Amino acid sequence: RDVIFFLLTKRADRIMECLPDDWEDGYENVFLNVACENQKRAEERLKILREIPAKHKGVMVTPMLGEVDLSSFLKEGWIEQVVCGGENYGGERECRFEWVQFLSKQYQEADVRFVFIETGTRFVKEGKVYRMPNKGLQAIMAHRANVNVEGKPIVWRLFDSLGLEIPKSDLYVPSFREHCFSCGNRMICNGCSNCRVCTSSVRAQVEKMKG
Repeated sequence: RDVIFFLLTKRADRIMECLPDDWEDGYENVFLNVACENQKRAEERLKILREIPAKHKGVMVTPMLGEVDLSSFLKEGWIEQVVCGGENYGGERECRFEWVQFLSKQYQEADVRFVFIETGTRFVKEGKVYRMPNKGLQAIMAHRANVNVEGKPIVWRLFDSLGLEIPKSDLYVPSFREHCFSCGNRMICNGCSNCRVCTSSVRAQVEKMKG
């Protein structure tokens, strides 16, 4: 109970049958999330997630394949975070910047955390197509889009092995290296493990794009 678990599924209809017997109204350290790549899936899956008892609920609009309007669900106040990103892993379906901006605006108005983590391989901005096969570069470009929303803080209650609540002052605080501050994932990242396996390829590609 001293670790936060981020659970993600496309199978919203199976969540209830997979929950443990002592789930009741949810665990303090478990974040339930559903993936919603377009408006149709958002309507289907969020209506199910809404009815599932849980302490923390969120949405991942990944891969983003069209404009998604979540404003009606946001007004209900149970969504704590949305993560957004384009298609990867060989996928060629485009992600349009205006879709990202539209979703970001909804979260600004609702004061809920919104994180644009990556552009996807095929990103369209102002009618121009950008191909970015490198996920590190995509994360940098997502950060530079300047659409992330901090939103209201997510409050976690974690407990030690004796069942005592861990005070906020003793909770894990992520550490980041210099290049992390230009990454779209930073807001939801566990921080740097200091493995020092950072490559220069991403920076080289960014400089090339600048030129």
